[in-house]
Amino acid sequence: MKFTLDSNVWEKVTNPEDYCYDNLFGLYKELQGLIIKHNEHSYWLSMSVFSQEEIEREYRLKSWKKAEPKFKSSIKDTQDGICMSLIFGPDDSIFEIKEIDSDDYRNHREILYKHAKKAFDMGFKVIDLPIVGVPFDKEFVNGHRETCTDDIATKAQEVDDFVREELKTGQLELEELLEKYGIPKVDLFSGIKKLPYNDKVVKEFSKAMAEWGDANAIIEHISHGGDYFVTSDYAKGAGSKSIMSSQNVIRLEQKYGFKKINPHELRDILK
Repeated sequence: MKFTLDSNVWEKVTNPEDYCYDNLFGLYKELQGLIIKHNEHSYWLSMSVFSQEEIEREYRLKSWKKAEPKFKSSIKDTQDGICMSLIFGPDDSIFEIKEIDSDDYRNHREILYKHAKKAFDMGFKVIDLPIVGVPFDKEFVNGHRETCTDDIATKAQEVDDFVREELKTGQLELEELLEKYGIPKVDLFSGIKKLPYNDKVVKEFSKAMAEWGDANAIIEHISHGGDYFVTSDYAKGAGSKSIMSSQNVIRLEQKYGFKKINPHELRDILK
């Protein structure tokens, strides 16, 4: 079986000793042992952990305003003619410590790395989507990624279209934020740069990025053929617009067989 563990679950399950104050500490500790024991299954993390979610909420807008998709081109003469190469990729420099002068961010990143290293040691893999130009912390996740085939990419595009057009969530919330401030939908990177910078927009942008990250995690899970999505998120704060809302989960189940379970249900499956 294939399990994707959401951000509110995987860190506690892979590093329960850091959450000994939690009422569910015993459950997390038990799940850690069960996952290690049942290594015949696949356990996944979303690339959103190392992209939209890696930077803490209060620093996200400042960092993403600096993001520039990398573009490289080269032309070579060969025996068969002229060979032209184009490379278009993400700007992962926004995750560098030097870009954010904050002890809180340094501590946050160190804890994330510690927890992710333990997850990788336990056999977890990172699943992702072929989103051109979106930055992720490739220095840390490379070597721990599941293969994304052309078929997976095609499925991901289908699910993404459904999430945006039918469920009206995911990346759409970020696009609506740009529209709110009168910014044309040319591309996300240029649009984000034009957003005003104040406390209100910082909070709005952070929320939109969180919803985009949640949606990507589910799109990745479905397109990679996951069986169970494990989360403690019931969309209480985001309401009906969240991809985690009960009505959206029902529609995803009807359309793609999506199954959302909580940590207790994961334990029952693995025991």
